[in-house]
Amino acid sequence: MKKERTLRIVLFILFVLAGVILIVDLLLLTFPSMKDFSFIYQREVIAEDTSPKISPLLRKNPSVLTSSVGGTDEILDSSYENVIYSLMGDNTMGVLHTQGACSDGTYIWSGSDTPHSIRRLHILTGETFSRDFSTDEWLCGHINDMTYNPYTNKIYVSAFDPDDYSTSGNIVVINPDTLLQEEVIHLQRENGKMCPVHGIAYDRLNRCYYTPTRDSRGCGYAVFNDDFQYIRTIMTTRYENFVLQGIETDGKYIYRSLSAEDGSQWFAIYNFNGNFIKLVLLPVPYMVNELEVAMYDWNGNWFANVASHATTLGGYAYYRIGFQSDIDYSAVEDFHSLLEDVLIGKTM
Repeated sequence: MKKERTLRIVLFILFVLAGVILIVDLLLLTFPSMKDFSFIYQREVIAEDTSPKISPLLRKNPSVLTSSVGGTDEILDSSYENVIYSLMGDNTMGVLHTQGACSDGTYIWSGSDTPHSIRRLHILTGETFSRDFSTDEWLCGHINDMTYNPYTNKIYVSAFDPDDYSTSGNIVVINPDTLLQEEVIHLQRENGKMCPVHGIAYDRLNRCYYTPTRDSRGCGYAVFNDDFQYIRTIMTTRYENFVLQGIETDGKYIYRSLSAEDGSQWFAIYNFNGNFIKLVLLPVPYMVNELEVAMYDWNGNWFANVASHATTLGGYAYYRIGFQSDIDYSAVEDFHSLLEDVLIGKTM
């Protein structure tokens, strides 16, 4: 009799504990912010990385990354890609490294910190023009990302110096015709403090700039108006375990370029509410290529700037790429080939 009573008491206690745990779980699922006040053990929150350098993130194979969002059928799982221009470093030319880039549909502009240089390519003719700068002249730092604004006819560069965190809010204005550096803009949040960023993309539809912030561990995008006045910050709930590269937008999504530890290259796509849409593979040879940024010309054409690490002298290539599942990209290539034939007299 005594044993039965003891057993009933134990079962009752277990039932009550199970009920309490169930209630707490339901509350935390319904009100996630209550985790901050919960008596249940929480893993230690890692402090935000305010290091002067882009965080060397702990990376893992993209195949193990998961998301509660299934993605959209509008976007391919693996982007279309085709090289339209490439240049390798050699003993005559020297080292060629490339970082940020942007396009208006006629030209592609890109820059490198080693050497200090800004380059321009005419997409159809292949005509190139570049300007080199001395260390004393150079204002663009790592030149991690670039964007073109057609309303001002200027290029804007995310111009931080990896060894000087105080430069993280610097945006350098470039003349697209002369490739000269014209001025430095210092980004600030509404509190007047510097807004540290490592990328920039101009949205022609909504007339604003998106800038991924360096103090949000890759989860925040500060938004600025045409005059670089702070508007708001978009926060994502997804932490990307990749090297974070440049960003682009098409007025609907933010496209973040990513490099994985295994040598694969990816685009993470978000909407303007910070919701993750899809992870898209760029099918380039592994280990010798590094995706720097996607570029959109606002006429339906996408490009990518890819650095080569095949040799110590470096090099880079521009790719025509595609994300949309309903487009025949072979037909697109045929169209561009025809334009080239007409424009520069190429024979079939």
